[in-house]
Amino acid sequence: ISVIVAFRNEEKNIQTLLQCLINQTLDNENFEVLLVNDHSNDRSNQIVQDFCNSCQNFNCFDLPDNLIGKKAAIHYGIKHANYNFIVLTDADCILLPSWLYTILGYFESEKPQLLSGPVSFETNTALFSKLQTLEFLSLIGSGAGSIAIKRPIMCNAANLAFTKKAYLENINSLNTKYVSGDDIFLLLTLKKFDRDAIHFLKSENAIVYTNPQTSLKQFLQQRVRWISKSSGYRDFDILFASIIVYFANTLILLLLILSFFWLKLFVLFFGAFISKCIIDFVFMNPVTRFFKERKLLLLFPLLQPLVIIYTAIIPVLAFITPLNWKGRKY
Repeated sequence: ISVIVAFRNEEKNIQTLLQCLINQTLDNENFEVLLVNDHSNDRSNQIVQDFCNSCQNFNCFDLPDNLIGKKAAIHYGIKHANYNFIVLTDADCILLPSWLYTILGYFESEKPQLLSGPVSFETNTALFSKLQTLEFLSLIGSGAGSIAIKRPIMCNAANLAFTKKAYLENINSLNTKYVSGDDIFLLLTLKKFDRDAIHFLKSENAIVYTNPQTSLKQFLQQRVRWISKSSGYRDFDILFASIIVYFANTLILLLLILSFFWLKLFVLFFGAFISKCIIDFVFMNPVTRFFKERKLLLLFPLLQPLVIIYTAIIPVLAFITPLNWKGRKY
């Protein structure tokens, strides 16, 4: 396995990731780690360099001056990878010791071209953190479910594996003009040729944990970045799902607003809202059980109206506000 990590200004997190990688139960001779510095201007590159000097299977690369961004860094790392199985994760992630061993075992037994893994947040006691975790698990569950019915629409680069051959053969279809989407565009491209070769790794031993956003502003910026690539989608399934989700939530919000002017519409609003809550709760029950986060369902009644509001607003913000990410404006 070749593990690729693109990083930029991650001095607060990168040491934890490096320790997680060195603690993997998979033998060192079975994997290498390639860390690609995307022009960091903090101490993260020095931390990585010092660590790589003491670990034979760890290598650090500086992205050339004419290349910038996470996609370019990932591509640079893959070009220098020695092995056929490529695994991506992010610099701010926490990995279980069994992570790589579980991924390699699945690759050898099932032989997928792309393997999407489970991701969750490191939840703290803050209410905002718990709400983010519950909402994020709904996205991970949706991605897993869509893969299971052979209509994949979503994956996460914090825990993603694929063959080097599949990546290089489809590099021209990855929409490099978008700052985001290093994961989903590869998924959608491979889906055109063999959707049966796209799998989800439903294993507790392969869960990757990352951090929730610490402020509402950061949360909105993250969601704007995720949605900013949507104009590049050409896949029917992801467009259909996006439109259904957006208009369903927007309709419920509009019914609530209009019911203040025409009280009879409140019955329609209430019926639509309760129906959505029931469907979402039934879906989230097994998802939270898998991640051992069922206690978060206590926040479900609070999250539902918030999701309806932000789902209606975020796509609008994505097209009218600039995107700031890692100290760069897009």
